[in-house]
Amino acid sequence: MSNVLIRNYTLERAKVDADDDGRTIEMQAVPWDVEAVVGPDTVEVFDRHAFDAQLRAANRLKLTLGHPRPGQLITDSLIGGLREMESRDTGLWVRARVASSRMAGEALALVNDGVLDEVSIGFVELRTDRADRDGVRVLRRMAARLDHIALVPSGNFGEQAKILAVRDNDGPALADLKALAQRLT
Repeated sequence: MSNVLIRNYTLERAKVDADDDGRTIEMQAVPWDVEAVVGPDTVEVFDRHAFDAQLRAANRLKLTLGHPRPGQLITDSLIGGLREMESRDTGLWVRARVASSRMAGEALALVNDGVLDEVSIGFVELRTDRADRDGVRVLRRMAARLDHIALVPSGNFGEQAKILAVRDNDGPALADLKALAQRLT
């Protein structure tokens, strides 16, 4: 996972599909043409077509609770899988299915309670245009490969990437939520 870059976004708003069983999350995972500070004097922007090559392969991508740490397997933080991806006017929209595991249920409860309110992506850069603007390095990601999407407590892009739909009727016990919140900090 050494060449996978990480970027974070805020979850947008909750909307529940009446026919849903409460384990599907819809979110804007990446905003288009929004600058985010990613280093000293460095900003990053994703082009609208950066992930076009993967739009039909959503089912190959995973949803995680936080990002796997170096040397850690993605399965240690796995909570679900993506079902759909679509390039919309404002950004990359995804629909993910949350597993029925204990950790996934805990994560879903934290999302429902607004504790986990941001999205982060792990990606590999494929093509980047680099420019200098008044001493600021601008990285425009023209093509990239998503590695995974993570639910996180805070991220780089703030209010630009949000959950659009989620609901869970069988939340975990309070002690389980407190333990999970401690693992995330």
